Amino acid sequence: VPGIDSAETLKSLIGTTAKLSFNQVLGAGGDAGPDAITLPSASQPEQSYTLDPRAVVTGEDLTDSQPSFDQNGRPAVTFRFDTSGARAFGDYTAAHIGEPFAIVLDGEVLSAPVIQSHIPGGSGIITGNFSVEQTTELSTLLRAGALPAELHFLEERTIGPELGQDSITAGARAAVVGLVAVCVLMVLSYGGLGLVATLALGMNMAMLIGLLSAIGATLT
Repeated sequence: VPGIDSAETLKSLIGTTAKLSFNQVLGAGGDAGPDAITLPSASQPEQSYTLDPRAVVTGEDLTDSQPSFDQNGRPAVTFRFDTSGARAFGDYTAAHIGEPFAIVLDGEVLSAPVIQSHIPGGSGIITGNFSVEQTTELSTLLRAGALPAELHFLEERTIGPELGQDSITAGARAAVVGLVAVCVLMVLSYGGLGLVATLALGMNMAMLIGLLSAIGATLT
């Protein structure tokens, strides 16, 4: 799994339920009935919200979710609904302008923004006190869902990069042979000028490799 270097993190990710829903906040646009539910805030546990248990849209209506950044440059998660989810989301926001709308994840209210205007198109963003790693994990959970059953790990194996050592060795050998062949051809063809060109080529290679190493790039 690219981007995850811990087996424990991977197991936690696979076994976690990511249940997302969008619920009406009661008390602002309607009276709290006997079926109303009260859920805590994810960022402020002492704060709670009274919600309509009937979700307007759920994570099952999601077609995509990606880590991103909000307008202030803070880590966030963007999402997009399918056709039916987009229609329900758009109709609800058009009918409840000026009312708060709770974004609920696993029984906690991530945020309850006030609907400022009709939101067509079926896309939105989840903001909060996230780190980049948390937004990556959350978007993965929302995108892939979770297994409905408890996991029992029967075997665990960690495979390192040594499987690609043959390719690395072959590539290094080809690079050396190619460089030597070019240098010999340059010197035989152009004499002293060829030697100067060979030295320039070596400096160019050194600077290129140094730049790739400095910015953490991958040479494929």
